Amino acid sequence: SFDSFIGVVTELTIARGLSKQQANRLFGLADAVESFIIDTFIVTAFEAVSVVIRDIDVRAKNSHLTKSNAKSFSCGSASKRLRRG
Repeated sequence: SFDSFIGVVTELTIARGLSKQQANRLFGLADAVESFIIDTFIVTAFEAVSVVIRDIDVRAKNSHLTKSNAKSFSCGSASKRLRRG
């Protein structure tokens, strides 16, 4: 679980010569670390979606399609690949 992960990180920090109090202060509350990890995950997912949308926009400009046509075009090519596979 997440608490055991925090525990392992704290133990590793203590092994490097910090006291438990210093280790806890370093990481703050477990909630703060958890929200940081969740925020990082959300940002990463958002960036991935942005790259896909940008790719669709580039295809649309290159082939002179509208954005909505580009979306259906990319979905269509994906389904063709699935049918072939």
